[in-house]
Amino acid sequence: MPRIDDIEDTPNPNAKKFILREPLTWGIARSYENAEQAKDDPLAAALFAVPNVTNVFYVDRWITITQDGGADWRVLSRLVAEPIRAAASADEHSARVTAAAVPALASLRRTRGASTGSTSSSTSASALICRATAGIST
Repeated sequence: MPRIDDIEDTPNPNAKKFILREPLTWGIARSYENAEQAKDDPLAAALFAVPNVTNVFYVDRWITITQDGGADWRVLSRLVAEPIRAAASADEHSARVTAAAVPALASLRRTRGASTGSTSSSTSASALICRATAGIST
């Protein structure tokens, strides 16, 4: 659960930069211009559910949220803080992905041990890993 360390102004008066104590991602940038684009990202979708939010961009330890100009930042900052704090940190996300992949990796080991390393075995193992981690947002 990322904690907000600081909130900074940006050159755009309708955008604020939230500095976090823990990273949300490991160098992977996420950028959404509307709720439809964000539908598969739990954090971004939750932020777009907050009235007046029009854009979400985040990477590592910071997230920039843009509003439509119709909200007071003192109020909006408190509203967007809830989904930010509820989001999985990069460490938590990595742990979930790893845990979900363990059964698929064990199956891969069994499959590779029973075969001579054919392409079909590798493809089947890859499919197992994809299925095991499919429900986990990146």
